[in-house]
Amino acid sequence: MGRDVKIENIGFDAIIPGILAGTIDMGAAGFSITPERGKRVLFSLPFYKSGLTILVPKENKAGIADFKDLEGKRISVQIGTTSQTFAKKIPGAKVTTFASAGEAVLNMIAGNADAVLNDKPVTDYMLVQSKSIAEQTTHLKPIATADLFAMVFAKNNSELKAEADKALKALKADGTFNKLHEK
Repeated sequence: MGRDVKIENIGFDAIIPGILAGTIDMGAAGFSITPERGKRVLFSLPFYKSGLTILVPKENKAGIADFKDLEGKRISVQIGTTSQTFAKKIPGAKVTTFASAGEAVLNMIAGNADAVLNDKPVTDYMLVQSKSIAEQTTHLKPIATADLFAMVFAKNNSELKAEADKALKALKADGTFNKLHEK
């Protein structure tokens, strides 16, 4: 986009409030496009398709194999995510929230949860980055949703949104986007 960028590494649940307060121009994280968020922010063109998956301890004492098995179980999630929204709808589930997906996983590994619900690419990345976590967990195959991810902007910042959309289109057109996606 030809702009200088200042990256602020803040908690996921603080990004939209920062945009609404005007302290952040855009959020570039795994924001699922949802009607609820759409009431508060503008979305860029989607840049990724994801879904929620389940991570369980290697021994999986709770016998979780699919989403229906989460009823009545202890579930860790990252606060402010679609995982949290989904988990709250599971009958009888005891949902505990954490500032990051990594903290939710560590809580489960410590024996305080039966499972972690999280976006598939975030979990995949975490397992590649941490051999220790990968060795202590099993990432189950079922996927609950098919969310589109986008960047977010203040409702009154349609100019920046349009600029980001144009840049995404250019990256897709010249093949850079696919190269980054594969990486």
